[in-house]
Formats: sequence, C-alpha cells, structure tokens
Amino acid sequence: MNTKEKLIEIFGADRVDDSAETLNAYSTDFSLTPPGTAACVVFPETSLEIQALVIFANEQHVPIIPCSSRVHFRGTTIPRQGGVVLDLQRMNKILSYNERNRYVQVQPGVTWGQVQAELEGRGAMVASTLLPHPDQSVVTTFLEREPLVISLFEYNEPLMSMEVVWPDGSIFRTGSASAPNFPKTFVEGTNPMGPGTLDFFRLIQGAQGTMGIVTWAMLKTEYFAPESRPFFMKFDRVADAIEPLYNIQRKKIGYECFLINRLNLASILSGHTGEDFKTVANKLPAWTLMVILRSARYRPEEKFAYEQDALMDIAKGFHGMEVNSYLPGLPASGNQLARMLRKPWQGRTYWKHALQGNCQELFFITKMSKVAGFVDTMSAVAGKNGFPISRIGCYVQPIDNGRACHCEFDLFYDKEDPDQIETVKSLTKEAAETLYGQGAFFTRPYGMLSDMVYSKTADYTAALKKVKRMFDPNNILAPGNLCF
Repeated sequence: MNTKEKLIEIFGADRVDDSAETLNAYSTDFSLTPPGTAACVVFPETSLEIQALVIFANEQHVPIIPCSSRVHFRGTTIPRQGGVVLDLQRMNKILSYNERNRYVQVQPGVTWGQVQAELEGRGAMVASTLLPHPDQSVVTTFLEREPLVISLFEYNEPLMSMEVVWPDGSIFRTGSASAPNFPKTFVEGTNPMGPGTLDFFRLIQGAQGTMGIVTWAMLKTEYFAPESRPFFMKFDRVADAIEPLYNIQRKKIGYECFLINRLNLASILSGHTGEDFKTVANKLPAWTLMVILRSARYRPEEKFAYEQDALMDIAKGFHGMEVNSYLPGLPASGNQLARMLRKPWQGRTYWKHALQGNCQELFFITKMSKVAGFVDTMSAVAGKNGFPISRIGCYVQPIDNGRACHCEFDLFYDKEDPDQIETVKSLTKEAAETLYGQGAFFTRPYGMLSDMVYSKTADYTAALKKVKRMFDPNNILAPGNLCF
C-alpha cells in the first residue's frame, strides 16, 4: 500500500488532495521563506485520525506539517522537506463555553472571526492581538505567544489545558484536563499546569508545529465591555513617549495600551474606512500613544472616573503633553478604534497588505527604555540598504506591566517586485543581526532568524535538540523549523 492509499484509508478519498493547484497553494505564504512542495494535503476531523496519521508517518518516516489557519505569514507551514500537510481547518468547532469559569474550549481550526462573533452575543471575548486576520487560528495565535493588546494576563495566560497528539502517536491532555474521566468530572480543566509538576503546554508554545499537534484548547475569556473611552497622546519623537508609557503601565490604567507610528496607524485607519492613505497619514503625528478605558461589569462610571483622573495626573507631570479623545483631524477615530480593537480585522484587505501588497515583520522583546535606540538602528540599517524609512511601520506593545515590551518593525513592500523582495531580505538579515548585537531578544525566531538565534546559543540549541529527539525521534513533525 503506497502513501496515498494509506491516507485515503485513514481520511477517505474526499479529504486527501494531491492536485497541483492545491499543492501549489500550500507551497508558499506571505513570508520570505523559500517555497516547498508537499506530496499531498489531508483534512482530519478527529483526534483519532491525526493519531493514525502520526503512527503511519513514523513507520514510513514521512514528514507532517500541521497548520490550522487559513492564512499564513511566517513560513512555518511550508513543507520544506515534502511530506504531508495536515490542515486542521475542518476541526473548527467551539466545543463549550463556561461563563462561570470564563473559558471557551475550541478546536484548532476555529478562527478569530468565528470565536469573537460567537462570544460577543454572550457578553464575552477572547483577548486578542493587534487586529488579527479573521482567518487566523485562535489556538495558533496563543501557541505562537503573540502579544495581546489587552495585557490582563501577565501571570495567568489565556491558554489553559489542551489535548495534544505527541509525535509518537499518543494522545495527551495537559493541565487539569489530564484528570481521569475529564470532562465528566468535577475538574474543570482550567489549570494549565500538570500532570505532575510540569507545564507541558510550554513545550508546545513557540514550537512552530515541531513538538505536537493540538486538537483542542481551553482559552480564558474576558468581559466584552459595552462602553469605551479612548485617549491619545501625540509625539514627534519616540523617545518622548517612553516615560509617559511607563507611568501609565505602572498605574495599570486602561485595557488596550500601545505605541504606534504614523505609517502603521494610517494603514489601519485607511484600510478600515477606505479613506485615502496619504490623506489620513498627513493628519497623524509621528507617534501615537493610545489608551482605551473600558467599562466594568459593575459600577462602570466609578471605574472610568478614577482611571481618567489617574491618566490626567500623569499628563500634568509632562508639561505640554496633550491627552485627546480622538486623533487630530479625525473626530470619529477614538470610538472607531475602540470598536475595531475588540474584533479581528474587518477591512477588505488585511491592513498589513493594503499599502504595498505585503509586509515583512521583524519583532523581538526588549525594555521600553531601549526602543528609541532600536528605532534609530533600524532607520540607519534601512538607509544603508536603500529601503525608504517612510515604508517602515513600528508597533510597541507593553507586556508585564511595562517591565518589557514587544517591539515590532513592519517592512511594507511590493511582493511582485523582485528587487524589493531582495532588498527586504537583505535588510531583515542585517537589521536582525545588528539589533541582536544591541540586546534585542528574539524569542520567536522564524525562517532566517532561526539560523541566527540558534547558531549563537549552542548550549540551549543542544538541549532543545535533545528534547526533540525524546519526543520525536524520527523528526516527522515540521522538520526544518526552529533548529530541527
């Protein structure tokens, strides 16, 4: 029996596709990662089907490339060494919602567009990243540890218990979901730690599909506040925004709180409203610090009052710093952005692709006090490579109450222009190496960044490879990602 015959036996002929059109669609994504071609694509509907595939793949040493989003940005789902693409998009059920314990149990194919639409009617939401693509998998977002614009989970993350198919084919449940007879037990599955004293979910997070295949996960939900009060502070220099941002974070004011430059903010606003990009950009300051206050379930006006008073007290300490409820020349922008940030992207074209057709991200963790220096470095390296500074977006998301931040540079380019593609590749490589040398902490390295990070961390890389051999001795899961 050949590979295709075995796959048809497991999944059925209607869920095994090796047509040239389908294989071509999975060979690339929006990243700069070189293309790769799989032998076929399969669409599982149960954990047992995935288990059967993994057992077969181990017997035949066939690579498996799991994916669950309908859109991909960073090269992690490209079949670098051939094999079988395991597309989980048909596993797209919201299995349960628990209002008392504030969690939702979802399969990996559930998208941001799907889960937020379902929960909004229940007065709940899942804390999201900055305007995620509506076709992006919610589970993948949390497995990839993407930063949240609502940083309410500094100590307890939204990702709780989950079910995983390990690379040896065994089915495993993490945290309190590992209790016997779950879910028909008093255990709710909300504790992510365990079984035993290990945080098994840490092994899966950031693994880019190399350590296991998640078949469902439990995520914390947050109150969907019906009222908002947005505030904006404008700055000509990023350095001037850092200390006010520190002060706001120390006092834990607001829900959404982040710093963004003119290019990214104009791309968001124009892409959502359909207004001309240049018209919007000309009205915006170089940098905008955005804070959104949200109503509470109980006594919302009192919450608004003390948070707004605290924000104004901070502003008084920075003479001349204005705090406005809307952006200059855009009177509807405050309420508009507040509504947008509760949901996935709603525009016709994803905001990172509307300006030039594509966007290369370069992000890392750092101290907020070092952001200004990194912005200067990025500008210098871009100039050296002949890339216009006017096409570099920047987004700074505080994490852990401002003790660190996610710093992201977005390089907008024309995906149909070979010269621009080569320039962006060269710029990304040189900028990453330079920023790394200045202390940028690349906790989520993709593609070419993986080679840079793991070549400089020999002991960590050796330990990681040892763990990989323990869980996946035949290296069948997503070979080529990370240092594998």
